[in-house]
Amino acid sequence: MKYFPLLLFLLPLGLGAQITLTQENVPAPGDTLFYARDTTATNLNIGMAGPDQTWDFSQLQADEYFQLIASDTVMDPDVENYPGANLIITSEQVKTFIQSNDTAVYILGGGVPEAAAFGLEVVQFQPPQKLYDFPTTYGTAFTNFYSVDATVDGSLVLPGVDSIRLIRRATATVEVDGYGTVKTPYNNYEALRQRIETINADSIYAQVFGSWIPFLADTSVTVQYQWISAESKGSTVSINLDVVTGEIENVEFFLDVDNASAPAAAFTYEDQGEGVFVFTDQSANAPAGWEWTFGDGGTSDAQNPEYTFTADGEYQVCLTVSNIIGSDQICQTITVDLLDAVPDPRHEIRLSVQPNPARQNVRIIPEGFELADFSFQLFNSQGQQILQRRFNGQLQLDVSDLPAGLYAYFLKTVEGKVEKWSSGKIQVAR
Repeated sequence: MKYFPLLLFLLPLGLGAQITLTQENVPAPGDTLFYARDTTATNLNIGMAGPDQTWDFSQLQADEYFQLIASDTVMDPDVENYPGANLIITSEQVKTFIQSNDTAVYILGGGVPEAAAFGLEVVQFQPPQKLYDFPTTYGTAFTNFYSVDATVDGSLVLPGVDSIRLIRRATATVEVDGYGTVKTPYNNYEALRQRIETINADSIYAQVFGSWIPFLADTSVTVQYQWISAESKGSTVSINLDVVTGEIENVEFFLDVDNASAPAAAFTYEDQGEGVFVFTDQSANAPAGWEWTFGDGGTSDAQNPEYTFTADGEYQVCLTVSNIIGSDQICQTITVDLLDAVPDPRHEIRLSVQPNPARQNVRIIPEGFELADFSFQLFNSQGQQILQRRFNGQLQLDVSDLPAGLYAYFLKTVEGKVEKWSSGKIQVAR
């Protein structure tokens, strides 16, 4: 069953102390809250319960982004299915109907777009899921029973089945077990920590020829920790744990748009030979999307693509990166020089490179090829071509503007129908 976004609403009473939740914290229609999801976090320390704690999640990374959008129920065509609803929260195409009053907040149900294909356009919690007793502060605890009982068109799932009935009976034990400071990648917040342990009893029945047949029964336990703050108008950090292994299953955190940044695009590349290039994203500020164009009509949305060019020439390769805050683009011009085969060592050119190491100028003199035309390429330590020259006889190369370091060169010429070459290293000193 798809997860319904749950908001935790609160109001701070005092600075540097525990905070208290009231109905005043329910977001107003028109509010939009931004969140990020870390899909790789596995070894977080959830910290201790108790007063005056510090929970450090500043190492979290934003791999995916989503929004929670609050809206009014007045004009919504589905509100009649959820009597008492006075707020709608929409996130990732899931619409959740909320009832809040001065004593509690409840989830009444919602709609999942893909479920409509099975005739399940309305999902009601009966009784509803209770999120909070108001006021709530450190030490508050309650137990809530809620359930979902829904029937869908069975013929769309299994041939010969009339209907399928899905039942979930859930018992949630909720306790606010700590308060203090929670740290995220974008800011620090005064927060309460809430632990939610839920026992789910799931049953599935299939109706065949008018009779209901038990199909599946299962019981599971979930544990979720939520750190809640006034600034986020709900959950600041949320962590789901696997009860059996203790491993982290899901991590979501509030994205403070006033302190977050759009990504800054950057990339490096490596010429693998025969037109094959490997591109590596080096962008900053947690991009969530990548769009590459390679200058020959080819594109990719991979973060670190490998691409093959089929013709010699210069190509402008551009990377556009984006996240929920904004986007950025960078372009580099690369030179593709296809070789039909690996150079034959018998065709290597004897070369004089002096001085090496060099500070100002390097003289490159091919021996025995005084009148030949040469192509010369210089690459940095990341495999990027930084210059290309054509010369006759010998080359005087100015390296005074290059940073200190080791550079690779490749030189070639054609004698008759035979390609001859030389390669090596130039050390630039400062």
